[in-house]
Amino acid sequence: MKQPVKLYRYFYWQGVQYDYDSPEGMTLHEKIEDEEDIDLPVTTDTVTSDKLIRIGVFTEDQKTDNHIIGNVDSSFNRIFIRDTEFDGESYATSIHIPSGQILSADPKEIGKLIIQVKSVDSAFYNYMLEYEKYKSDFRKMPVSQLESPTGNIKNGLGIFGGVYKNEKTFYYDELD
Repeated sequence: MKQPVKLYRYFYWQGVQYDYDSPEGMTLHEKIEDEEDIDLPVTTDTVTSDKLIRIGVFTEDQKTDNHIIGNVDSSFNRIFIRDTEFDGESYATSIHIPSGQILSADPKEIGKLIIQVKSVDSAFYNYMLEYEKYKSDFRKMPVSQLESPTGNIKNGLGIFGGVYKNEKTFYYDELD
């Protein structure tokens, strides 16, 4: 996933925080430095958006269950690997993300890349696999022929399951 971020530059003067990038803030900063002869530091921080942009990933790993969703050379939202493939041991694989999805041309989508590896129970795994197939088929088939994913909530929709998540964050975009 990609999470947009923007730079926020600010400074403090007499205990008050000012936005350096606002016209008023920049003018005040220059005025203080010139008239007061003070070197007033500007702090830069990143502010993350609540928006998450799902990006497609590719894998050449033939042991994945992604063949249930579509061609293995297709882009996927998630890569599915059953525990029976590695029986709780280490498992090496690779994913590929097109550089056009990592480096943003649109300034509103400059941000950080988040890669999540999740370990889930079998009920949740099967539900998410069915859900991904459903989403993929939604674009190809009439709605009347689609089978909704089945959950494990009695008389309800959805799924109850446990998840362990390991997350890595990468910055590729230039944050000016």
